[in-house]
Amino acid sequence: MATDRTGRERARWMRPADDAILEFLSTERAQYPAIIANRLGMHTTFIESRCEALADNGLIEPATAEVVYRITDTGLAYLDGSVAVRSADDAASKE
Repeated sequence: MATDRTGRERARWMRPADDAILEFLSTERAQYPAIIANRLGMHTTFIESRCEALADNGLIEPATAEVVYRITDTGLAYLDGSVAVRSADDAASKE
């Protein structure tokens, strides 16, 4: 687990772009990965893969049957620094 410049504890699976995605979704309604990518100036396929990872770990969730994501309460708690992000991989490495 690493602490970034904001003091957030980032899990090993996380990338710097994940914070940008979460920050964007914290100020927007649910959005398509392509819109997120456009607004953040990143490739759509990269954002799609990061959104899948964030959703797999409970920080964002699909908002509709289509691939539209919104931030979860856990994602908001991570952004304000009140929760450290962990994954099954992190928990297994401590055993």
